[in-house]
Amino acid sequence: MIALLWSFAALAIGPMIAVRLLHGRSIRSLFGRGGTVLRDFVKAAATLIVIYVLGITVTSLLPGEEGTLPGLDLRRWLTFLPLALIGIGIQTLAEELVFRGYLLQQLAARFRSPLIYLLLPSILFALLHYEPGLMGPNAIYVVAATGLFGLVAADLTARTGSIGAAWGLHFANNAAALLFVSSGGALQGLALRISTVAPETEGFVAMIVIDAVMLAIVWGLCRLVLRR
Repeated sequence: MIALLWSFAALAIGPMIAVRLLHGRSIRSLFGRGGTVLRDFVKAAATLIVIYVLGITVTSLLPGEEGTLPGLDLRRWLTFLPLALIGIGIQTLAEELVFRGYLLQQLAARFRSPLIYLLLPSILFALLHYEPGLMGPNAIYVVAATGLFGLVAADLTARTGSIGAAWGLHFANNAAALLFVSSGGALQGLALRISTVAPETEGFVAMIVIDAVMLAIVWGLCRLVLRR
């Protein structure tokens, strides 16, 4: 699992080569405005973490059968945690360089309409998360939720001029899903807890809706926080 995350470094090489050889730009230009990437990363990641913790706390108090089961034991989890966090950082950065870095920038340079340069990378990003074998009939809802995330990330990138905020959201979201409470499947190997709601069941749709609502709240707050 950790090796899979680290292997995304190869994905990051593609846009780096493209901007140098095809467009004569510096690799740094993929990241956007200098000096804001790490600052926006921290602000966006912190915003998502706060809202998600509040959301999980509230939903845990509601009646229902949803819960979690033990995953990786705490000692092993802590042992793998540093490498896993670096791996998630690599994986999310690679995807941001492709979708909110290279693709968004190239489309924005050619088309004035945000419907093109915000939507197209988000649609492609969403379609790559279509997994009917794992998600069953819920696969289309996962694609829709992923597309929403892509739009939020693209909007924040366009507004801030760097991929920092999008990367921060992506990193915090994936860290929560892979390391803390996993929905099961092939990516549950590093999680501390495993959700009892299987990805292909009706109950999973409710979780997707809740996540979408929290993401909308995070987006609104990020737009306020990132102005400062």
